[in-house]
Amino acid sequence: MQTIKLNIAAAVSYFLVSYATEWWAETLAVWPAAGLALAGLMIFGKRIWPGLWVGAFASALTHFSPAEYSASPYVFMVPFLAACGNTAAALLANRVSPAQFFDHENDEEFHKKAGRYLSAVLILGIISSLVGISSYTLLYQPVSSGFWLSMVGWLTADVAGVITFTPFLYLLYRHRFQSLQRLLSPEGLAILLVITLIGYFVYGPGYQQEVYVFLQPSLIFIPLLWAVLRKPQLPLAFLNLFFFLLAWWGTASGYGYFSHFFDRGSLTAMQVMLCSSLLSIQMLELLLAQRRHELLQQHEKLKQTVKARTLELEQAKQAAESLARTDVMTGLNNRRAFFEFGSLIEKNSKRHQHCFSVLMIDIDKFKQVNDQFGHDIGDITIISLAQCIKETVRDSDIAARIGGEEFAVILPESSVENALEYATRIQQRIAQERITTPQQSFTYTVSIGIAAFKNMSDTLNSVLKRSDDALYQAKSDGRNCIRSIPSTH
Repeated sequence: MQTIKLNIAAAVSYFLVSYATEWWAETLAVWPAAGLALAGLMIFGKRIWPGLWVGAFASALTHFSPAEYSASPYVFMVPFLAACGNTAAALLANRVSPAQFFDHENDEEFHKKAGRYLSAVLILGIISSLVGISSYTLLYQPVSSGFWLSMVGWLTADVAGVITFTPFLYLLYRHRFQSLQRLLSPEGLAILLVITLIGYFVYGPGYQQEVYVFLQPSLIFIPLLWAVLRKPQLPLAFLNLFFFLLAWWGTASGYGYFSHFFDRGSLTAMQVMLCSSLLSIQMLELLLAQRRHELLQQHEKLKQTVKARTLELEQAKQAAESLARTDVMTGLNNRRAFFEFGSLIEKNSKRHQHCFSVLMIDIDKFKQVNDQFGHDIGDITIISLAQCIKETVRDSDIAARIGGEEFAVILPESSVENALEYATRIQQRIAQERITTPQQSFTYTVSIGIAAFKNMSDTLNSVLKRSDDALYQAKSDGRNCIRSIPSTH
């Protein structure tokens, strides 16, 4: 149902635009229906071709009177073939240069996009004019102005219709009237005023060559180039169309530069000049749009590169900071990190009146291990103990290697009793460890000293000192044991 409605709208629109052009404007120097047909295919796709054909056929039928139809049975075929030519030309033009020409977000290179657009414009004009003039000449009568001259006139009329109406209609459908509001700005109104004055004094009744010798058609480049640099696509397409309509009306009415200098060939001269001018403006706008698109892409790439580089630097910074706080051999916190985190725990405990405990852990008879098996086995033993500590601590606990074979663990919000339970678990875990060497395998033990923070007069250093004293006591009591020293009051 939607497709049927679209085809009906296409047929009616094509016929009305054609009728208005031929019978109201009274000139075929421009054929807006060609621009309408191509814009419709760009917007709605090839599903509307039947409606375009019906509109073109109905329009062509009005060229002949009933007497002419009754005089020759072949006259009816002229509108039929002309409609086929117009429709096929629009379909092929849309296939060569689809709507992406006006969508500057795609990455197609300028010369390819421009080449496709120019090819589409010429293909539409050539096919439509060739089929139309040929069918008229072969099936009705030779045209009075000659075959080739008539074909060039038809072609030029189609080209003028396409380059003026197609961009405006397509962009109007895509953007509605939103960006046209930019014309209501002081700058937009100034451009519109300049174009209107040029239209009146160069192409309209205000032209007086003897008085104003500087009134040349090329003046129109000034406001249009201004618009190319300052305005979006839709306002620029509107300005192109508005200027073309002014020049078309003025020249067709016998006014202006071309009527003054070319007389009978004024419309043809106007067609050639305006088509080449507007095509140049469109190509410039396309080139600038591509450059803007490329700059935006480069800007985005640069942003992504900077973002990635910033992330790499941040990760490198975090890695460096982590490395500065990490013991390389064991992966535990080093002495620096132990005191940094411990200071925070101390402050938090004093603020909230919580206790915390500190364990000092030392490998028993570690020197004998180094002397008997070598320092590499000693390192393996240290790593083994570190792994046991990792497996038994909580996420909130702070475990660190603070000396050669000496480790410390802070247990936040833990009493001495809690610390004793943890120390027992770690001794049990270490008892399961066995270090294998080329000569033999052996086990090792640790001594553990515990002290707790319980009052506001305590500090991390004082608690660490008491836990170290407790460790010394464990060593004195035969090693492989746990000793604790209560806090001072």
